[in-house]
Amino acid sequence: MEHTRPRRGFVADTLHFPLTSRGGLRMILFSAEFISMAFKKIHEVFGSGGSVILFESGYEYGKALAESFAKMLLKTGIPRDKIAEAVIQVLPEYGMSAGWYIPVVEPSDFKKPIITFKVYETFEAKAYKGRPASWGCDFLRGVIKGVLDTLYEKDIEVREVKCRIKGDEYCEFRIEGK
Repeated sequence: MEHTRPRRGFVADTLHFPLTSRGGLRMILFSAEFISMAFKKIHEVFGSGGSVILFESGYEYGKALAESFAKMLLKTGIPRDKIAEAVIQVLPEYGMSAGWYIPVVEPSDFKKPIITFKVYETFEAKAYKGRPASWGCDFLRGVIKGVLDTLYEKDIEVREVKCRIKGDEYCEFRIEGK
């Protein structure tokens, strides 16, 4: 393949196609503005059903993330009984590197899944600025629940107790096992 030369005011990475992550899965890049617009349109078209669509999509993605991270971490020699803790430790950094948010995870002893997860600058909340307070970070809430349900193999409750959409400084999720 012939590689393009830089052009003034334009940069394109043609060396790393396809872009991959998490053990070879193909990644595609869209701007946060585009994803935000798509999520906003889902809410506008489907009303309260949009929240369900985004949550369920996030949930399935979260399950896939947990399985992918667990598989990769097992290959590093981490014991199976420590995988949930290891995934929970790397996931906030992964989300930040993917441009989803700036994370703040409250300490946990990992003996039971009770965690407070605060995020700043979520692409989802930024998309909904000025939108109804009934909207929330449904996709991200679904991702978190999908990850934890998969890791702990049980139903985990994930509640968004603060949200930028509602005027809070950050989004905060309270997570606990049922």
